[in-house]
Parts: sequence; structure tokens; C-alpha cells
Amino acid sequence: MVRAIRDEFGLAPDAEVTTEANPESVDPAYLAALRQGGFNRVSFGMQSARRHVLQVLDRTHTPAGPRRASPRPARPGSSTSTST
Repeated sequence: MVRAIRDEFGLAPDAEVTTEANPESVDPAYLAALRQGGFNRVSFGMQSARRHVLQVLDRTHTPAGPRRASPRPARPGSSTSTST
């Protein structure tokens, strides 16, 4: 998809291309595939840091999940963020 956007509209060489990921399903291979696909930033959305709120929202991650996932960029030049 990123390639199609780049081909059709153009992207600056240093453009930030972001996707969101579930912190519980990310591993180094997945991050490498995102990087190969043209993404250079991954955002780990976190709705809450409180277990009971996560349960009400039917979220599978624990409060620590996004923080555990965020230090795993696929390679230098990639970035991650965790937000609530």
C-alpha cells in the first residue's frame, strides 16, 4: 500500500509513514515486514493502564504490553510510540 501511495502521489524521502499495531501480537519478524513494506514508525495504542478498564473494553493486552513491545524497532531508523 505504501508503494502505491508513493507511486501515485509521491512521498518525501524523509516522510514519516506510521501504522498502528496491537502490542500483544508484535514480534521482530512482524516489525521487519512492516519496515520492508515502507513503514518507518509503529504506534502502539493503549486505551488504559488499568486492568479492569482493559477488561471492560475487551482488550487482550496487559498494562505492560505496549511498553514491552515498544523497544523492539525492526532496525535503526525505525521508531515506535506508546500513547494512552
